[in-house]
Amino acid sequence: MDQTPARLRAPSPRIARGACIGPVLAALALTGCKGTQSALQPAGPQAEAAASLWWLMLWGAVAVLGLVMLLALLAARLPRHERPAPRLLLIVGGGVALPIVSLSALQIYGHSLGAPSVEARAAGLQIRVSAQSFWWRFSYPQHGGLHSAGVLHLPVGETVDLTLASGDVIHSFWVPRLAGKRDLIPGRATHIQLRADQAGVFRGQCAEFCGAEHARMSFVVVAQPRTEFDAWLQAQARPAAEPTTALARRGRRAFEQAGCGACHRIRGTGAWGSAGPDLTHVASRWRLRRAHTPEAAGGLGAAEGMADWIRRAHQAPDWLAEETVAPASGQRLRAIASYLQGLE
Repeated sequence: MDQTPARLRAPSPRIARGACIGPVLAALALTGCKGTQSALQPAGPQAEAAASLWWLMLWGAVAVLGLVMLLALLAARLPRHERPAPRLLLIVGGGVALPIVSLSALQIYGHSLGAPSVEARAAGLQIRVSAQSFWWRFSYPQHGGLHSAGVLHLPVGETVDLTLASGDVIHSFWVPRLAGKRDLIPGRATHIQLRADQAGVFRGQCAEFCGAEHARMSFVVVAQPRTEFDAWLQAQARPAAEPTTALARRGRRAFEQAGCGACHRIRGTGAWGSAGPDLTHVASRWRLRRAHTPEAAGGLGAAEGMADWIRRAHQAPDWLAEETVAPASGQRLRAIASYLQGLE
């Protein structure tokens, strides 16, 4: 028989494994507190409110867990001859009264935080958000109806009212560092307010499964000082730049001959389609998305990346996109890519 004192014995393998796994799991959990899509790193008041609610729920859950474990420990160490607590008190107090009081308080607090972010406002910057499989259109009706696809520009420190609509199925607008989620329902307009208190680029995502390419339905939000935002609006109001190289001019002719203008608009040209994104200033928008969304980068150089982006846009099956023109390839594709890269 082992006569080694219990306090000097090595811990059992199960305890040792638990002691090793615990810190690893804690470290993995902490990695979710920061990042481009972390709701725990807020950059606006709506996101700050959501993060505060999350921390409140976390520490509340920790307190409840601690209380339950304490009661379980006391029950385990209680001598058998001791009289247990009245069962009715435990059932009514712990099983009915405590959940009702705590959850009611949490509901009231959460509603007070979330209500202001979904109310429509009559003044301030208005932006219309349209979602369809599988991209986002942002329109600025107060500025000549300017359009941007996949990139939303906001002035820092100003509350912006977004009117959300879906053209096909239910989507969900979510910028974790700026606000909570808001569904876009076909045939119904919903609203959300955003305010960025710091300049930067924030990633957004469709948070409602909407089809095969749902994971790629992302966008970026650019929060910039008012002077830079106004300069961006002025730049977006200008017509498309004329191609400056022979390859780009061939690309413009190929773009027109392929019928791309039936779906896409390039202001200042004969392309006035509205079914697809406005490509008047696609180059700057595309580079921004490529820099901040991994699914848009693909590990390719700028020229190859633009051509690959065009190629992949035509690889959707028929039930995802009804193509009326044949996709470009080879020299024709490179020429169109060169033309689009010049559309700043």
